[in-house]
Amino acid sequence: MFKQLLASYSDEFLRLGRVLGFQEGASDSKVVMFTSSHTGEGVTSCTLAFAHFLARRYRPEDVLVMEVNLRVPSFNKLLHLDSGANLLSVLDGSAQLERAIVQVPEHGISVLPAAKVKPTPDHSHEVYLDSLGDVLAELKSQYRFILLDCAPVIQFVDSTTIVGAVDAIVLVVEANLTSTEVVDHAIDRLSSSGGEVAGIILNKRQFHIPKWLYRFL
Repeated sequence: MFKQLLASYSDEFLRLGRVLGFQEGASDSKVVMFTSSHTGEGVTSCTLAFAHFLARRYRPEDVLVMEVNLRVPSFNKLLHLDSGANLLSVLDGSAQLERAIVQVPEHGISVLPAAKVKPTPDHSHEVYLDSLGDVLAELKSQYRFILLDCAPVIQFVDSTTIVGAVDAIVLVVEANLTSTEVVDHAIDRLSSSGGEVAGIILNKRQFHIPKWLYRFL
C-alpha cells in the first residue's frame, strides 16, 4: 500500500520535501507532524509513504516514524510488528527509548510504535504527551527526519497539545469528502495553539484523465 502511494505521489512528496526545507547536504534535524481533521483520511499511510520516500532519497538510517496516536494505534498490526516496548512505555518511564525503536527493513525505515492509553483521572492522554518534547530532543540527535503520525485535530486535543515540540505540520485531507470549512477549522485549531501548517496532502484523489495531463490544465 505504501509503495503504491509512493509511486502515485512521488512528485508531490518531492515538492513537500522542498516546502519543509529538506535539502541535500543539510544536517539539521526536523520533526514534522502529520495530522488530519478527522479519522480515516489516511494520515498513517501518507506518513509511512513519505518516510519511505525520504529513506530512498536520503539515507534509511536518517528516518524515524513515531506513532503518536495514543487513541487508535495501528503500527503493530499494519507493519506486523512484535514489539514489547512502545512510545507509551517510554513516556511513562517503564522502557528505555532505544528498546522501543523497531527496524522495518521492507520499507527501509525505523519506527516507534504506540500503545492505546487507558485514561484515568491522574493519567490522561495530555499527561503522557507532556513529556514528548524530551523524547523528541533525544531523537533529534540521532535522526534527521522524525515524522509523527498524530491523532485528528478536531476530534481530539492531542495534536494541539504537542505543536510546540514540532518544526512543521502537514495536514492530510481526503479528497471529495472533507469540506473547506472543516479544513479551515482544523488549521485554526492548530494556529491558535501556536502551530503553522506548512503543507497539505490531498489524499485519495481520483484521476479521470491520465495524471500527467493535469500539469497542462
